[in-house]
Amino acid sequence: DASGTAEWRSMAGTLFSGYTTINQVVPFGGQVLISNVQVNTGGYTALPTAIIAPATGVYKITYGVASTSSGSMEVSVNGVTATGTTIAVKNSALVSNTVMLNLNAGDVVSIRNSSFVPLTISDGAGGTAVSLNIEKLQ
Repeated sequence: DASGTAEWRSMAGTLFSGYTTINQVVPFGGQVLISNVQVNTGGYTALPTAIIAPATGVYKITYGVASTSSGSMEVSVNGVTATGTTIAVKNSALVSNTVMLNLNAGDVVSIRNSSFVPLTISDGAGGTAVSLNIEKLQ
């Protein structure tokens, strides 16, 4: 700034971590609920079914889903499937995946049902049914 006190701060290393233990039926194209925020450093906006990226950059996204029915889930960015993010889920096993994505500030990230049938999201024992971790790398 004009007084010479401006500073540049990287948002690298910011982290969002959330999960849910709530059983839910997610229709085709529907987004899963992320009901609990564990960590939010760096200004992520947490909505019930989505996270908004705070800055433009490269992000590492790790997500897991447990389902008592078989189908597939994916990461969507602004309503569009992110390439390489579709995973098969079945029979209460928590299935996870990690991807690197270029995101812009304000991009809306969610996990959604890409099956053509509704999916029951639950681990069958009241534990974690969905987990989502987003870390800005650069």
